[in-house]
Amino acid sequence: MVQDMGEGFVLGLVTALRLGLSLTYLPVLGPKAIAARIAAAKPVFVITDRQSAFAAPKDLQHLLVEDLPQTPDDEGVGSHTYREAEVAFRLFSPLRRQATEMVPLTAGRAHRRSLCDAIVLHRIASGDRIAAPGLDAMQHQPATIMAALIRGATFVHVPPGALEATPALLWEKPLASLGVGVTLRDLCLHARVQRPQIRSWYRDPTHFSDWRAWRSFVSDLQIGDIPVTNAVVEAATGGALMTSARRPGGIGQLVLPAAGRPWALADLVSGQQAAIPGFGLFKPTGEAFRSLTPMVLVRHGEELFFGDRARPAKGGKRWPSEEVIAEAMAMPGVEGASAHVLFTGEAAGRYANALVVFTGANPVDSEALASSLRQRLRRGYGPDWVPDHITVAPILPRLSGAAVDHAWCEGQLLTGLLHQKARLETFRLLTALKSAVRPRTPAGRTT
Repeated sequence: MVQDMGEGFVLGLVTALRLGLSLTYLPVLGPKAIAARIAAAKPVFVITDRQSAFAAPKDLQHLLVEDLPQTPDDEGVGSHTYREAEVAFRLFSPLRRQATEMVPLTAGRAHRRSLCDAIVLHRIASGDRIAAPGLDAMQHQPATIMAALIRGATFVHVPPGALEATPALLWEKPLASLGVGVTLRDLCLHARVQRPQIRSWYRDPTHFSDWRAWRSFVSDLQIGDIPVTNAVVEAATGGALMTSARRPGGIGQLVLPAAGRPWALADLVSGQQAAIPGFGLFKPTGEAFRSLTPMVLVRHGEELFFGDRARPAKGGKRWPSEEVIAEAMAMPGVEGASAHVLFTGEAAGRYANALVVFTGANPVDSEALASSLRQRLRRGYGPDWVPDHITVAPILPRLSGAAVDHAWCEGQLLTGLLHQKARLETFRLLTALKSAVRPRTPAGRTT
């Protein structure tokens, strides 16, 4: 199902479950991103609507259906009942090592985790209302809306345009639980909204670096007396991986493994052995979690302090760098590319996504190349794929086998040697000499 949040998403979700389908969900992304993920999913058909259908590549148009087959109640046709071990969802997750990896979610686990999140994280009952605008759709959906449906609660959705104009539309009627991401936080601060009608709210501790903005959010909206929970959610495994005790107004990093999820604290080096008592990697047990990016936790009394992901990630989400590199390598005049997530030290953005493009001795306009590459990534994939920084280096990369040596490239970038070599005439002459004597592959790139 390729849908942005809205009525179409809800109708597609409940209809697919009623028919007993195994559903894969994608928000509307660029055509290349959708094509790669649909190729991994290998669906029988793709549920979409007229507006979203334009994002699908032409070679996938034959799979599109705008309306699922109906089974009217007045015909006496019942709904499908899933067996506990039956796979109800196959979902992508930004918390996984590979961008196109699919995680199977059984009906039994989806039911248990939705019920657990509804009771422990949202604390909702029939008639309550919850909302989670701006949170990453692939990380949080359909788990959040399933938690609302399973308890008979209402999931509130306000279209982005209307939300930007009037954030207070969210709580025209009181909310029992509000998921607050960086987008909604900054929107509320900019609009200077009044105290919202919410019973509790939650945030993702992976966005911990901009603590000043979070404190301003609490003080400016006058919600210091409203309970807040830290929650790391992965819809691909049914919902929350970690939650925390509810504390009025407290912006901290303390977490606890979600209720009912077996877990262990593994050593920082191999991730396979039990950690020393004080700290280690959060490792939920089970086959479904083998490819989950490890997260560093430190014991703090009866709770755990969320340190960071073991691998750096801007905004807590994995950057699909392999797709970014592939797009860069398709550009004319490019001899190699390497993508890195770098520590910035800035309070508002702990990490930045950086791409290095090597052009060798090819006559390339660096600014034009960087601008064109940004446009290709934005059109083909989406804004999350566009690097914060692009460095065009007129030298050749060091190779490890047939591929770029990414460790060498990162070291050159961090120490400033890459920029120094790019400016020196000596290295430009060496690059020209290497390009002239090294054999070339059929693709036209040096080996």
